[in-house]
Amino acid sequence: MSKRLTDESLLNSCKNNRQDAWFELVERYSNLVLSVPIRYGLNMSDSEDVMQAVFVRLFRSLDSIREAKAMPAWLLTTSHRETWRLAQSRKKTTTLHEPNASTSDPPEEELLLWERQHLIRVSLKQLGGTCKQLLELLFFAREKSSYGDIAEKLDMAIGAIGPARARCFKKLMPILESMGITDELI
Repeated sequence: MSKRLTDESLLNSCKNNRQDAWFELVERYSNLVLSVPIRYGLNMSDSEDVMQAVFVRLFRSLDSIREAKAMPAWLLTTSHRETWRLAQSRKKTTTLHEPNASTSDPPEEELLLWERQHLIRVSLKQLGGTCKQLLELLFFAREKSSYGDIAEKLDMAIGAIGPARARCFKKLMPILESMGITDELI
């Protein structure tokens, strides 16, 4: 697919058995789906098993999803359930590490947070380049880096990080807004 489809067009194309649309849907949402089992502490192999199960369920349930805007929440909830199923089937070897982990569906606020985080990561991917690297190091790195470490990794002066961050946010905002994320949601 040469042009990025809206979620609604993508969902309709998937319902019409367009394989290219299905590939785009999986590519668009795989990080969102993977984020759930990874957040719960599953290894990558198990997380990929969860992802595969979620997309199989989605494929079988395409007709039940009436609004495309409901798809991210559906994917997150299904990922949560599949993560628990996998953990329960491997009770002796798998422990979930989320502090408030439970077998019930995640609260609406948590689903919204995960969805926003996913959209921000997609936006960063669109932004690309040094801005993507800088913002990921500042806000998404598992282990926080000092400005000195960041400056070294990006080959820039420490004093340039603040102004570069401001320029990057300015470039990022239109991308976020095009995805429905406004200042008050960030």
